[in-house]
Amino acid sequence: MLSHGNSSSGNPAMNIMVIVNRNFHGLYTPILDTLKQKGHQTTLIEIGKISKFRYTSVRQRIRNFLSKNLLGHNLKQEFRYRHTTEYLERLKKNHDGKPFDLIVVNHPDTCNSDHILQLKELSRTLSAHLWDSHGKEPQFFTNIGAYDNVISFDPIDAKNYGFIGTTNYLDNTIEALPTPEKYAHDVFAVMSYDKARYRYIEQLIDSNPDVNFDITIYVQSEHRRKHITHKSVSVIDRPLAGDKLLSRIAQSRAILDIGHEHQHGLSFRVLESLGYERKLVTTNAYVKEYPFYTKQNIFCIASDNINIKKGFFNSPYQKIDESIVEQYRLNQWVDDYLDKLTRGSPHR
Repeated sequence: MLSHGNSSSGNPAMNIMVIVNRNFHGLYTPILDTLKQKGHQTTLIEIGKISKFRYTSVRQRIRNFLSKNLLGHNLKQEFRYRHTTEYLERLKKNHDGKPFDLIVVNHPDTCNSDHILQLKELSRTLSAHLWDSHGKEPQFFTNIGAYDNVISFDPIDAKNYGFIGTTNYLDNTIEALPTPEKYAHDVFAVMSYDKARYRYIEQLIDSNPDVNFDITIYVQSEHRRKHITHKSVSVIDRPLAGDKLLSRIAQSRAILDIGHEHQHGLSFRVLESLGYERKLVTTNAYVKEYPFYTKQNIFCIASDNINIKKGFFNSPYQKIDESIVEQYRLNQWVDDYLDKLTRGSPHR
């Protein structure tokens, strides 16, 4: 076992490798930073970059098309398989047979059964972290039984497949926003374009004429932009972030959370509403199962009735006990994260 003394949480420090397809939007960066702050040696591997495939000519693209459809061989996938295999072989050689204490695979479809065998030789514990549900990303489940531990943010999958339940995290930097003398809007949301979600937003706005919405859609494609026609929805071609984002949230009574129809876990919007101390309007009824749920703060939209009770916005935000909020903040969440990923492993 590779050991590096004690972490700040009191648990032995570990040598950890996290494997993702891509660190999209930097969602894994705060986790890695917190692990390092706690004394764990942590490495991020982005398989999507290591095995990135680019067509070099139209002829090569046509060749792969014919190969897939006539011979059943996807040259693009074979390239990725080969480069991932070679990278893991080099990684094992460079570590002189010394295993990582823990390897976490975020997108299990990036590693096939051969890669899993390689990773098991490289680790004392090989675990999978599922950020998406079976209903949304079924390809994640192809080799899921080969992992030592599986944690899933979706409570239905955790129950049905015997996974260990987890949640998304609340960044340590998110703090309660000041309460303005007068709110500019009732409900705020900024999100990337999705056809089904946009149609739902149109229906939600039209069904609640007394609710003041501040809805912004981020879309770069002109082709998609032309589909956004509702007068109460604005469009941006660059992400809204930093002080501009915080200002918009601060001027609204509630944050809107529209979940994927096949997901039941807590989105980041749910936890951000908790950290910013703003009310929440959500399509996820499973939020009622969590200790921070109160009717005063959270309105769950029914599947057969999308009307929001106007009175929901009249009462002030009910402050949640800080001991409950801290369970989701990265500093405490990471300790729980490691405990679940390494449960029953040899080095525990």
